[in-house]
Order: sequence, then structure tokens, then C-alpha cells
Amino acid sequence: GLFFNTQDQIPPVAPTAAAPVVYDNTYLSNAVFLKTGSTSRIEVGISGVYNFQYSGQLLSTNGSAKTIYLFIKRNGVAINYSTHAYTLTANNEYLEIAWNFNIDLAAGEDVELAIVSTGTDIELHADAPTSPHTGIPSSVMAVSFVAPMPDPRPVLP
Repeated sequence: GLFFNTQDQIPPVAPTAAAPVVYDNTYLSNAVFLKTGSTSRIEVGISGVYNFQYSGQLLSTNGSAKTIYLFIKRNGVAINYSTHAYTLTANNEYLEIAWNFNIDLAAGEDVELAIVSTGTDIELHADAPTSPHTGIPSSVMAVSFVAPMPDPRPVLP
């Protein structure tokens, strides 16, 4: 599956609860799809180990330091020790987030990324197509089947 978003996404500021990273377009969907009624939860139709490859484009719109925290949820429950932190300190500073992880999922289970920030004026940023470049998505998630479900199934941290 391949999912992407053509809109800016502004994370909530802590201590507010994290918000999901959302997608507004599906390019590929073969037994991997956005869960019915959701724009963030990626569901699998076949049990197994899946590789998730996430890419996001952060933009800071002021010169103060701020950090975003991005973490994995399986079936709506945060996975311990899955958080990545990214800090920006300059005005108009861009930072690409690239994250690749494997996770076991039974058929019908889903994964989503959640995001929260320590400050305002930071976003997952998208740009419309403008000559000479094509559009820039705020988030892209590619999902690939890696292997059958392990037996016994591993316990999350």
C-alpha cells in the first residue's frame, strides 16, 4: 500500500493528547488499506509481518526551538518505546522525517502514527505543484508484506 497527504498537518501542543497523522490519497492498496471510516489507521487484510516506511516534511515557522514526538499505535494503543523526537530551531527550517519499522499484524489489525509538539509554529508541510517541481506531500506511508506471522507471536514492549 502507499498513502500520502497533500495538506498541511498541525500537531497539537503537549500536554494535549497526540493527534493521528492522516492521509488524503491512496496510490496503492493490495490487502493493505485505510480502515473504513478512518484517514489515519492502516489496516491489513492478511496476517504477517509488515514493513512501514514513513516520510514526513516538517516546517518551522518561527525561530524558537520546538520538538515533535512521533510514535506508533497498534489498534489504537500506543506501543512503548516507539517514539521518535525531532527538533527544529530556525525560522523557515525544513526537516525530513524518515522512519522505517517492522511490526506484526493479524488480519484486521491496524497501525497509525501519532504526533504531538512542544510548541506552536511547526507543521507537517505540503506544497502544491509549482513549476519546475511536482507537489510535495506532508506525509507518505508505504507498507509492504515481509513474512508470515511468527509463531508464537512476539509480545510488544
